[in-house]
Amino acid sequence: MGLQSTQNDEGPLIGALLRACWQAVRARIQRDLIADGFDDIGTAHLAVFQYPSPHGVRMTALADRAGMSRQAMSYLIGELEANGYLERRPDPSDARASLVHLTRRGEAAVGATRASVRRLEREWEEELGRSRFGQLRETLLAIARCLG
Repeated sequence: MGLQSTQNDEGPLIGALLRACWQAVRARIQRDLIADGFDDIGTAHLAVFQYPSPHGVRMTALADRAGMSRQAMSYLIGELEANGYLERRPDPSDARASLVHLTRRGEAAVGATRASVRRLEREWEEELGRSRFGQLRETLLAIARCLG
């Protein structure tokens, strides 16, 4: 997991622990997407599909949510659109803007992603035990609520 401590180290901080877990989740999703036939979705594209997935969302909102530039998000959306996962439709409230929508293929990819994470969660629950895994999930939900 890459979290070896040094002699004078008190161990990894919470950010390193969360990063290690996220990297494991992301790698698992990528592996499972390839196995499910979605081999044209790279790890960078996962930022577009992250929860909640795009259903009539402006590209700028997706960029803000992913913590990336609008230019980078536009590039990713363009790739996913070219591969049939997304489509842009005019925003009825602003003629200058467009809304990003999942296509059927995009919905299938999101479903495959969620199934992948559910399988990983079951594995972690088996490893930690139901009670500890439930506590982990509740703690993470509480932290997420505090963050807004």
